[in-house]
Amino acid sequence: MVCIYNCGGNFSAYTAITTELLNLFNAINFVTILCSWLILLIAIITTWWKRGKHLPEFKLASPLLNIEKYIGATLFVILFITLITAFFAYPNNWDSMTYHLSRVMHWMQNENVKHYPTRIDRQLTQPPLAEYHILHLFILGNRDSIANLVQWLFFAGSITSVALITAEFGGDRKAQLLSAFVAATIPMAILQSTSTQNDLVVAFFVLTAILFGIKAWKQRFNTSYVYLFYITCALALLSKGTALIFLLPVVLVYAFFIVKTNREKAIPSILKGIAIVLLLYGPFAYRNYQTYNSPLGKSYELNNSLYTIKGTISNISKNTTMHLRTPVPAINISLTNGVTAFNKAIGVDVNAPNYNWAPSPDFVVGYFSTQEDSAGNFFQVILLVLVLVYVVIKFKSIPKHILLYTTLLVCMYVLFNLLLKWQIWHARLHLTMFFSRRCVNSLLAQ
Repeated sequence: MVCIYNCGGNFSAYTAITTELLNLFNAINFVTILCSWLILLIAIITTWWKRGKHLPEFKLASPLLNIEKYIGATLFVILFITLITAFFAYPNNWDSMTYHLSRVMHWMQNENVKHYPTRIDRQLTQPPLAEYHILHLFILGNRDSIANLVQWLFFAGSITSVALITAEFGGDRKAQLLSAFVAATIPMAILQSTSTQNDLVVAFFVLTAILFGIKAWKQRFNTSYVYLFYITCALALLSKGTALIFLLPVVLVYAFFIVKTNREKAIPSILKGIAIVLLLYGPFAYRNYQTYNSPLGKSYELNNSLYTIKGTISNISKNTTMHLRTPVPAINISLTNGVTAFNKAIGVDVNAPNYNWAPSPDFVVGYFSTQEDSAGNFFQVILLVLVLVYVVIKFKSIPKHILLYTTLLVCMYVLFNLLLKWQIWHARLHLTMFFSRRCVNSLLAQ
């Protein structure tokens, strides 16, 4: 687990901090970036040497079962194929061309990450952590397709984080492998792992925030895990705006338990957490405030105009069924008509402007897609619905910690639908929740 954080968390924090420091001096270039990573490498080697050149050992408690070998082999194949694709396929995603990579080119040219004149505001206002990684890779590697490796690395990290969360909840090795397998086969995750978008990046940090929150609670809020929780929350916010929604229930549950466990130390601890978030997120938020008078940047009116129960239920029906795309037009049409009729029955226009983002086409369950902006997760949705039905039926026999975690994930989804207008591109934004829910499936199957 520590290794996972060192790869994703510490390196990401280091990337963000060094980028912001170099930005102050307009000194983001090959020499400074190379020196910054050489300094870190020397520090790691020196620390490793002083600690006796200890290498972590990996030993299996018992030989792998055949089913475990098959699952492990499948995971390897998925990761290998996506890695090869990511490395050799040049980025061609719409968002990649219009702002993910465009902003990186501007930063390289300007040797800073300050806001610059552009008509595409997303290049300025969107959280930049994923692109900070791409910036460093571009400067050092000078190859376009290397940009895809950022999402691939966080894809692998997210799969591992799911397995680690399963382990924290008491899942055995088989359950951990199963949860990792289900996470690795999410269609949207596979497609995005070879792109330069940022949904896998934010998914990783939300997952690690949950992981370290659980570890902190189990260790009676040990200082190390508390700081790791705060840092990963900050990095999630610096990765994508949807982290604000996904982390809110997590932070509230964390705050409740830290107050319940140690009320005297709770307030100072939470204040330290706010300071860490401000340290990592603050420079970017300040640039947004200077340009748009808001730390969140330009408003795209993504939030619902009205916050109502009917509107939330309407969005849940649309956001859920949009994943049920099939290659059979008749089925897609039936699903669309069914959702339209359901919305009419609860007194909501399925395309009401209050709950639908204006630039998006009207609601429809489209044709089966393999595109990373619109692909659905058909089988994962079916499995999730079955699991939720099982949890409701077996409510009294489900362990309390699994019920709490399930409730937390349901709150994430409800909050998402309460706050955000529906749009046809929402399937990719759901990726964080799909990863988070894989743990529940495997624990109940154990």
